[in-house]
Amino acid sequence: MFVSQAINLLLTNHASARGDYPQGVSFHVQSCRYQANCRVGGKPKYLGLFDTVSEAEVAYLVFKAELVIGVAHEKGAEANPKLQVGLLAHAKALSDRASRLKNSDNSHEIEEEKGQ
Repeated sequence: MFVSQAINLLLTNHASARGDYPQGVSFHVQSCRYQANCRVGGKPKYLGLFDTVSEAEVAYLVFKAELVIGVAHEKGAEANPKLQVGLLAHAKALSDRASRLKNSDNSHEIEEEKGQ
């Protein structure tokens, strides 16, 4: 199936260029915190600074899922049902990963509270 360059870039992983952190996450040296970013239309979008890699990754995943859902409902994707279903499935996978990370962080916090 042919997809536009914009959709292809939206779904590209960039694993080989990522480094030590998950996609969309980098270490912000000045603040000693983790920064979440996402490219939108070829331009970087700052999503915030976070105390943990997981928090930054969740911010990225939630933003990216919303972005993919938006593209799935644009005119070009709506004209191709297979593409739209694929985009919505990708957005769900991103959202599910964000939920698992949130739940994992919460379970660690609960365990820490029990130990005190």
